[in-house]
Amino acid sequence: MTHRYKMIIVILFISISPTIAFGESVSVVLSKNLSLYRDIVDVFKKTLDREFVVYDMEGDPERGKEIAKEISQDHPDIIIAVGSSAARMAENEIDDSIPVVFCMVVDPNSAGIGNASHSTGVTLSVPINVQFATMKAVLPHVKTIGALYDSSASEHMILNAKKAAKIQDLDIIPIPVTADEDVLEAFMTLASDADVLWIFPDPTVLRKGDLLVMLAKERNLPVFAPSRKMAKMGALMAVVANYLDSGRQAADLANKILSGVSLSSLPFESPVSLTLIINREMAEKLNIRESPDIYGITVEYE
Repeated sequence: MTHRYKMIIVILFISISPTIAFGESVSVVLSKNLSLYRDIVDVFKKTLDREFVVYDMEGDPERGKEIAKEISQDHPDIIIAVGSSAARMAENEIDDSIPVVFCMVVDPNSAGIGNASHSTGVTLSVPINVQFATMKAVLPHVKTIGALYDSSASEHMILNAKKAAKIQDLDIIPIPVTADEDVLEAFMTLASDADVLWIFPDPTVLRKGDLLVMLAKERNLPVFAPSRKMAKMGALMAVVANYLDSGRQAADLANKILSGVSLSSLPFESPVSLTLIINREMAEKLNIRESPDIYGITVEYE
């Protein structure tokens, strides 16, 4: 039997803003039971004056199919999917007359979501032009960016990266890998030619991400990483989204749809709240003494 718990938001106000039509129901689907995801549900509760039913897939696609049947029967006004698995389930298993808003998805393209006409959402992916501008702010003399990628999953990222690099007068050295064992050899190929190693959320490369950071650190090669964890390990820097703020963005999208805005007029959104994480040890080794001043991005040192 599908496990769920219901949270009813009680109206304590006599008057309500006319832009918020109380009474619509919202189904929230979590890919798994993570404390962060529960915190994001709390954000939804504070942002949306609605009745919520929250489902937990517990990382199980079969449970997701059970949840899909129940949601289809209940037919809520909107679905908010938290995580890639929940988003795929909502797009593929549920009546497409119900709009879907997703969040906590790094790359919709790689995750196989975002192709349905009834979905939109907030990605965790920091726009490539922002990433490269941040590289140049921290490392003004950078010219050449090395990137490893699995062409079966990330060809689109490399194509976009080439366009962004050209605009900022940067060169990309992209080296394709097809399996885990290719990653080390590919790194050795580009390590002497690149000014910085750019690691983005490519599944094949990320499986060797810890090793890449370690090898780059031994060579004093700065790494631009996709996560705080890698920055703590020795990558020079990472630009990351604020997860709770991304949840607020998703709730705002849901509110617009419930208020009558056409979903087709609401494209995917990138995160608006960003933090640059700089590894203090690597910054000192590379003689980076000053905190970069980048508009709209908070800077933290690890």
